[in-house]
Amino acid sequence: MKLIESNTPLRAVACITLVLLAFGLIFLQLSGIEIAEKIDAAKISHQQGYAYAATIGLEGRSDSVQSTDRSTVVLLEGGNRIGVPHSLHSDIRDLGAGRYSHWGASIIFASSDGLSPATSGRTYQVAYRWRPHPAITLPLVMLIFYAAARLTYAGKVLVINIAVLAFSAALLLASLEIALRKTTFFDQLSDPTPFYFPQYLVEADKIISKTGFLDANGFRTNEKTENLVESLKAERGCKIVVLGDSFVWGDGLYPEVRWPSKLGKLTDCKVFPFGRNGWSTLEYLGFYERQLRSLEFDYLIVSIVENDPHLRGHFLSHNFLPDFMPQRQHRFEIASMLNATDYKSVLEESFAFRYANALVKAATNSLPLGGGSAADPPVITYGYAKWLDRLYKEDLYSIWESIVRDFRTVANHKYGFLLTPHDLSGNRKTFWGQITKTMADNDYIYETAYPDIVKLFGDQPRPKESWANPANGHPGDATTTIFASRALRLLERLGYKQMQ
Repeated sequence: MKLIESNTPLRAVACITLVLLAFGLIFLQLSGIEIAEKIDAAKISHQQGYAYAATIGLEGRSDSVQSTDRSTVVLLEGGNRIGVPHSLHSDIRDLGAGRYSHWGASIIFASSDGLSPATSGRTYQVAYRWRPHPAITLPLVMLIFYAAARLTYAGKVLVINIAVLAFSAALLLASLEIALRKTTFFDQLSDPTPFYFPQYLVEADKIISKTGFLDANGFRTNEKTENLVESLKAERGCKIVVLGDSFVWGDGLYPEVRWPSKLGKLTDCKVFPFGRNGWSTLEYLGFYERQLRSLEFDYLIVSIVENDPHLRGHFLSHNFLPDFMPQRQHRFEIASMLNATDYKSVLEESFAFRYANALVKAATNSLPLGGGSAADPPVITYGYAKWLDRLYKEDLYSIWESIVRDFRTVANHKYGFLLTPHDLSGNRKTFWGQITKTMADNDYIYETAYPDIVKLFGDQPRPKESWANPANGHPGDATTTIFASRALRLLERLGYKQMQ
């Protein structure tokens, strides 16, 4: 007993060392260690087009049919991150530009410039974060704390305080978990700018977004279609092509409620909606250049959404990788302790961690963090609002203007731009003012829904009734009707006439 109670300097040093070791293990569990493994060029095989494949193992971390964005593996070319992870295999094959997919035991990828990664002489690596299994780390941490408590009285007091804090935090999270699952107190159902969506609404949103059909390239259609590009080629009547992002894809809506579907009912033409969630102007104009420019159709509508000026993608001489301007978020990182390979699954399973994660993001994303410029990338921002605001600063926005101007040199169809604002709160009026000025200064043919949205919502946040659904802030039924009406006006300006 005397040995336990004695407080010699040696025991004090040992106690401090053990406590630091315990916290070091906790930090290791949270952050992990980045491991980079070289891909043997001799084992890289050509698939089709730009696509190559190599076996890397790590099946437990890979994407799958059930979880298409689970993998955290990063592809390095010459030591630098490249490409778009979780890419469709058809995109890797047809578009290249560093896209990759970790699928099963293989990585399917393309080089950044189209050269063969098997013969170019460049080094390719896959990087991932390794963490010890929690079943080993947590008991070991508890054992180390117990040993520290046995060494000195001060250590015992410290460990007791840590245990009390840990128990209090666990009790708080458990109480929050019960409240989130059993009540609607935290659901923010009437708040037009919520920071948290309850899980039952999120699941309902997922069900809605799974309606309709996806073709081989991920384009959403009302009728089963194997390949929308091939369907466009086969169609013999009047054809309208729409390019865009999630507004065209119809995120949060049943496919017949999105505006291209409504436009199809207002015209005598077949509407082909080439839209993908998250697509930037660079990406959909690049798709037009590579896949649609040589095809026959009557009209082209380029849909513009406020976040489309994001510089990511490849079009003509413009080439921007995702790391040029990443949108970062602060996260409630302790959730990663509970699952060494899949942070997202923890947030999906635990309501409390999802709420804490959303709360931390809301509280910290307003901090003045970030940096970089077009001349000195990467351009770093935290939170969607700051990321969106950064798109419209001169150094980035002027590049987007040049991209749109360059489209004139390759456009092979009658085309016009449809401006689709859906919310004018915050700085969005300024953003749309910039876009409208760009359209007018360059004499583009365009139509804008701005006056209709001002009349409908003013400059206040939209009520949830106007959302796609209660967990998805994309434009809802009333707004997509406005977009379809404006799209019809744009077609008439391009020469379209309704058949009698």
